[in-house]
Amino acid sequence: MTNKVFQLLSILHPSELKPFERWLRSPWCNSQQKLHELFVLLRPLHPHFD
Repeated sequence: MTNKVFQLLSILHPSELKPFERWLRSPWCNSQQKLHELFVLLRPLHPHFD
């Protein structure tokens, strides 16, 4: 599963990262703060998650 997460995040264009983060923070999409925290940790590695 982790590999799929990296694949999905790597296809996002840099201009899509901020809207995606806003969407992740929204209670409508995400009831778990952990997903947003994970995204914050991974974002600096975008798009090369090696």
